[in-house]
Amino acid sequence: MADQPSVSKRELVVVHLAGANYLLETGLALVSDLITGAQEHEGPNGSGGLSVDLYMPLENRAAADRILAGWNAIEQGTVALTWSEVPDAAWELNWRDYFQPLPVSARITIVPEWDHSTSAALLIRLRPGNAFGTGHHSTTRLALTALEQLGCEGKRVLDLGSGSGVLSIAAAMLGARQVTAVESDPDCERNFSENLGLNHLNIRPRLQVGDIMKVNDLEYDLIAINIQRSVIFPWLKLYAGSSSTARIIVTGILLEEELQLLELINALHLRLDSIDREGEWICAVIARGQTGHLRREIN
Repeated sequence: MADQPSVSKRELVVVHLAGANYLLETGLALVSDLITGAQEHEGPNGSGGLSVDLYMPLENRAAADRILAGWNAIEQGTVALTWSEVPDAAWELNWRDYFQPLPVSARITIVPEWDHSTSAALLIRLRPGNAFGTGHHSTTRLALTALEQLGCEGKRVLDLGSGSGVLSIAAAMLGARQVTAVESDPDCERNFSENLGLNHLNIRPRLQVGDIMKVNDLEYDLIAINIQRSVIFPWLKLYAGSSSTARIIVTGILLEEELQLLELINALHLRLDSIDREGEWICAVIARGQTGHLRREIN
């Protein structure tokens, strides 16, 4: 079946990574060619912290361990790495147990590809793969909620840092007339395409693999960017210097970075339309215009 790995269950091992979101994305990218699947996990008690399990054939462990250990040494050991074996016949059970139906809002529910019993007004079907964005992390849910609240009907939508394509799929389902996705990791391309094929969409989002900082065309109605602060802040400066009038959904920012974001918005003469929080993460909707709302938020 499509949701099972292509190797014997007896031959799988898993490495558990815990650390900052941007570090986990880097770790995943470094060993993406060696793994058969990845599962995201929220921190305890809705803390918003993130960890990820990377599953791979036993014969790939030595190479992956060497890569991850060397990378973690460069990062001064800031990522916790824990290896374990996958118990015989446990892979399929664990995989299915983790990816249960996930209601994001009153209308949107995310389900794994093998779930054919769940119903919702907007049902997004995903194949668990190597790309981030299964909906199990706060930032994805925050961005999806913002997309729904702002509305996509008849709009041109740009999805920056698209990962699995969940935001692009949601935008298409919400009535967008055009959706363009940009992802820097070429290993996400296959999972993105697979997920599009699992959903009945009136339009097909178009994926570009490349650096989001080199995207010159920002003439959209709505732009969603779900990456990390180190990329979001420089990108906001590019947006401010462009002629784009798009409203921006920004997430991937930690609560402790909120004031820095507000100060940057103010410095760039942008407007904060709304801000939402879940766990240790925030999601801001930003536009051009007066900054009066922003000043109230800072004060």
